[in-house]
Amino acid sequence: MWKTNEWLPTSCRPCVDRQTRLIQCLETAEDLALGNKSTSIVKDVACAGLSIPLKKRVCSETLCPVAPRFRIPPEPAMPFDMSPIYNRYDLGQSVISVEGRSLYVDAVLAEGYPKPTVTWLFDFDNGTELGVGESLDRYHVFENGTLRIDDVRYEDQGLVETTAINSEGEDRVVFSITIYVPPKIVSLKAYRNFKPVNVLLDPYVMVRPGDTVAMQCRISGSPTPTYRWFRNGAPVIYEGRFKTDSAGCLIIMNVAKADSDVYECVAENMVGVDRRSVSLDVKSLERVWARKYFPCSHECGGGTQFITSECRNSVTKAKVNDSECSELPRPMSKRVKCNPRACLDAESIKNRLCTGNEKTVKPAWIAFEWSKCTKLCGRGKQKRLAKCVNPCTLRKTKGCAPSEKPLRHRRCNVFRC
Repeated sequence: MWKTNEWLPTSCRPCVDRQTRLIQCLETAEDLALGNKSTSIVKDVACAGLSIPLKKRVCSETLCPVAPRFRIPPEPAMPFDMSPIYNRYDLGQSVISVEGRSLYVDAVLAEGYPKPTVTWLFDFDNGTELGVGESLDRYHVFENGTLRIDDVRYEDQGLVETTAINSEGEDRVVFSITIYVPPKIVSLKAYRNFKPVNVLLDPYVMVRPGDTVAMQCRISGSPTPTYRWFRNGAPVIYEGRFKTDSAGCLIIMNVAKADSDVYECVAENMVGVDRRSVSLDVKSLERVWARKYFPCSHECGGGTQFITSECRNSVTKAKVNDSECSELPRPMSKRVKCNPRACLDAESIKNRLCTGNEKTVKPAWIAFEWSKCTKLCGRGKQKRLAKCVNPCTLRKTKGCAPSEKPLRHRRCNVFRC
């Protein structure tokens, strides 16, 4: 049979408390009734057929006030394709995730009565505070106190603090959020003899033998990615004419036709890889675009000049059909100002050009003062007279070159009203 002892402790405290007692299996019931103290105690298995008395009981169900305390999650070793990742941190914890994913920051209360008030404070969001069950944009706080940030971004990095407060006290945990960003090649540019070749919208660059070529690979990402250059799938060996620098450049000095190939920049960090390639074509260019300058519209008083380009043989300098330069980027045509010097007035013409007999002197153009602008703003107009005169008599005559005629009309006050 079962023998039961007294409940201990003999009295309950005023809040949730438990009592326990010792139970023992005796050999026979008759010995117990006779008070035979020598009755032997046997193993519990001997009383297996009998109902077992209670060993524990709750003697008071009144809850005791308890200060809040957080239960910090363990430190699981999780790969980067899972989120979140927790690592122990001096201030509390370091929480790591990858840009674009949903991040869960787990701060569950282990105890606390009365029920604590839980809030989250975001250092990286100008001090925004959220309570349990509240949401703001991409931030959500669940009923159990877990914080979720959707579509995490690099700017979400920083410290977040969760606080639990009740009448008995408070507890707080600080988390350091780190966001890893996969590498991205922002741009891939090429330089020939340290001058830009093109923007590489079409990843192709053509240079001449003997040139120095630099291909720059600008990358972003966190942690800072490392980069490597490959040539037709094989790593580039940086020696001799092939060099690199900390700015992501692959430099090839004194290029030869044998250097023509596909070069690839590969950026990599622990959360991703990005790659871009460019084709390098080294060949002798017998055709080049050469500048072609048209005459200035006026020889004095300010004119304009049109500059374009034409295809020429790089050896003989002779002009050839423009279609023979179709593979080369053509320089943009443009119009520029020219001959800005002022035209001579009547007195200047007489003093400078009236030399010798008035009948044999060469005629010259004379320009008068500009009229008042037709508008105070918003692109007005001005005009003036220009006459061909004899420099000595200042009388109107003929014989002046039309190409030398001063400008008679111009824009003025071109700024907006």
